[in-house]
Amino acid sequence: MRFGIICAMEEEVGMLAEFILDRKVMNMGMRDYYTGSLWEVPVVLVYSRMGKVSAAATATNMVLEFNIDEIIFYRSSRFLL
Repeated sequence: MRFGIICAMEEEVGMLAEFILDRKVMNMGMRDYYTGSLWEVPVVLVYSRMGKVSAAATATNMVLEFNIDEIIFYRSSRFLL
């Protein structure tokens, strides 16, 4: 099972990307997709940008290109006002 993690802010991706083992970066559709494993689970991490349309387009691309089984929309409380 492979998980997709979508973040709306670059800072959130930066925080998670450093924990991904065997990290590789692929650029598609003006987005960087980080692949590897997070706590021994295969993941794909991406910064989608803010907004419903960006999130939907990014989620669709993840499912089609990376065979994602589950998608997590990550939002860090550290960046909330």
